[in-house]
Amino acid sequence: MKKDYKKGWLIVGLCISTVAFSSCSDWTEPESLELTYTPTVSEQNPQLYDDYLKDLREYKSGEHNYMFVSFDNKAEEPTKQAERLIALPDSIDFVSLNHPELLNEALQTEMDKIREKGTRTLYRINCTVVDELWKNRIDEEGEDADLLTEADFLAIQTEYINKQLAFCDSYHFDGLIFFYPGQADISLSEAEKETYYARQTALFDMFATWKETHANKEFAYEGNPHYLNEASLALLAQCRFVLLTTEDCTDLGAMNLAGSRAVEALNGLTGEENIRLIMKVRLGDDKQDKGYFNTVNSEGKKMRAAQTTASWIRNDIDLSRKGGLFIMDAQTDYYGADHIYSNVRESIEIMNPSR
Repeated sequence: MKKDYKKGWLIVGLCISTVAFSSCSDWTEPESLELTYTPTVSEQNPQLYDDYLKDLREYKSGEHNYMFVSFDNKAEEPTKQAERLIALPDSIDFVSLNHPELLNEALQTEMDKIREKGTRTLYRINCTVVDELWKNRIDEEGEDADLLTEADFLAIQTEYINKQLAFCDSYHFDGLIFFYPGQADISLSEAEKETYYARQTALFDMFATWKETHANKEFAYEGNPHYLNEASLALLAQCRFVLLTTEDCTDLGAMNLAGSRAVEALNGLTGEENIRLIMKVRLGDDKQDKGYFNTVNSEGKKMRAAQTTASWIRNDIDLSRKGGLFIMDAQTDYYGADHIYSNVRESIEIMNPSR
């Protein structure tokens, strides 16, 4: 066997030498190459693939811990697998695109493809942008800023939110996540509280009106429920999922505190027993500044937030209504050391071992 092995490499070496010493004219004449096409699983065995998709959809429609990921889509059509929605793990439940306004035709087609797997594509409306637009308007007005009224603020808010809501129908999204963190009102004067809650109510009324005409669309809230007034909280009864802003938590204790505050705020809300809390985490970076907890394992190494939280979601019974995980910017996990999307896959497996 050793002789044959060495003989094989000798033949390869001779072939390389022959090419290397060929004339220049030999290099300039292109030769046709026969490329072997490997059929996809769906092409090799359509029935087997259809059965797989059916089982996958049934799993996602049943009781399990959900996996949300955000995805940093680009304006240009994808050229790498890391830029493709169809390369994401099949067991992901929801993909939230960071830039719905940049959606191209190729990604719209891929949204249809992953929908066959029961994976739904959402997008996120960042309501804090309204405050930034308002500040910009004040700066533009300069000395005349005092002439601006609350009606001007509400006009800016209405224009921005309506523009964001329109993306759902324009690009056939499966739903949306609206992000409104809110704030503690303890330091606000009575007049400031009145303005704050009036703006909040007007904002939530817009989402309530939209939901009335989009009953079949996924509708999720991200933020801090304990910073909402009673009228705004009522809208959360129409959300299957409440995403908590826990991406900067440094340990499970902080995660549990955020969840407990949300549960307390939701208590007494009609249908609150059906709301699932989704914990948000970052993927780890090389410096371990983000995506890691300050706690360490038995080897003295900092613990990854995604996998540690996934285990807590599955096993810890202290907090009711834990429903799953939201991993930010999943595309950065494509180039895993052992497997593509290794951290996302491992987190799914931890929460739902059968997957």
